[in-house]
Amino acid sequence: MLYVLAGLMIVVGGLAVWVLAPRWVNLKSEYQTADVIKTTEAFVRAHPGEWPRSWTDLGMDNQDALTRMNFSLQPRHASKEDVRAAIQPLNGKYYTFPHSGWMLENIYVEIKNGLQGIEPSPAPLPSPPAGPSGGEH
Repeated sequence: MLYVLAGLMIVVGGLAVWVLAPRWVNLKSEYQTADVIKTTEAFVRAHPGEWPRSWTDLGMDNQDALTRMNFSLQPRHASKEDVRAAIQPLNGKYYTFPHSGWMLENIYVEIKNGLQGIEPSPAPLPSPPAGPSGGEH
């Protein structure tokens, strides 16, 4: 009976690790991606209407191990969805960074404003009002 209980505990523990492991692994990727988003927002404010072409443009070492970045995005033709998809953690999902969506939309707004000759904002655009879930994804 004791062996059955021990075996059951091992199976339950293994299932928990199997279910939670992707989120644990993605956590570091999300933190790095958040930093890349913030750095990209600063770049597009400093370079109106432009998009970074490399990690060097962002003043960062290569982050490909943790973040997918589309350096070939064409700002003049980019949609909100293009900008949202341009910077993502490796697996493409945000589990712990719910504000990524509005931050990426802020980048889109800054790009379009830069293309229209509108002065960039001196600081990042304000965050959305907190809703019942603490923000939007």
